[in-house]
Amino acid sequence: MLSLPQVWENLRLPQFMQWLHKWLKLWLTLWYFSLGCAMVGLIGFLATYLKWLNWQTLIWWTLLTTGRVLAAVVLSALIFIPLAVWVASNPRRLNRIQPWGQVIGSIPADVYVPVVALLIVATGTTHQWWVIPLIMTGTQWYFFFNVIAGYLAIPADIQEVTQVFHLKGWRWWTRFLFPSLFPYLITAIINAAGAAWNADIAAELITWGTKQFSVAGLGAYIAGNTDNKPAEATGVLIICGLVGICVIFIWQPLYRFAERRFHY
Repeated sequence: MLSLPQVWENLRLPQFMQWLHKWLKLWLTLWYFSLGCAMVGLIGFLATYLKWLNWQTLIWWTLLTTGRVLAAVVLSALIFIPLAVWVASNPRRLNRIQPWGQVIGSIPADVYVPVVALLIVATGTTHQWWVIPLIMTGTQWYFFFNVIAGYLAIPADIQEVTQVFHLKGWRWWTRFLFPSLFPYLITAIINAAGAAWNADIAAELITWGTKQFSVAGLGAYIAGNTDNKPAEATGVLIICGLVGICVIFIWQPLYRFAERRFHY
């Protein structure tokens, strides 16, 4: 084991690693290009192999589901970021509310499905109001706990500086809090977006006894085709592709930017 560093040097591996790092952008470009070509080829294969699919309808359902996921994430952020800041800003309030949040947050999103089904049956509503709240049950706690963790990680001297300069209201949020919480917000968004896609499958198609309540979307398409494996796999593959594209082209660059730009 003690001779390994010398072997590493003799093989000139440090110089090789430096050379690889020098051309890192080229390798990343080639990797993303290859990944894009593979996705295009896979889509072409599916379009040929699964001729019976109505691709226009499937694309429209994908857009509907993406819109619902985006709406659920945005609403969760708008509600639970201020709530988490309000809780974390007072130690006594934090000690009282955070344990209850941990208990409620540990409940899986699927547990709320029977409750929503009972409400639909009891009210006889024909409105499809239940989808967004059900998706939010899988997203909201990521904002709540990540924002609390980010707020508690802010150094006390930096918080005192905001008091010295009398930062209040909108300026306090935009000049101090959002930059301080930015890495934690990116983490919350990444986790919440992934959970939202998962919760959407249960939210778009609810079965209660012999009754079914569904909305047009990719989640209902997947849940309604459990006996048709090619169709079910196609729906899951579309979701995986969308999540992968978001991770590669949106979340990873944002996360690297947050680590590089916003730190103490």
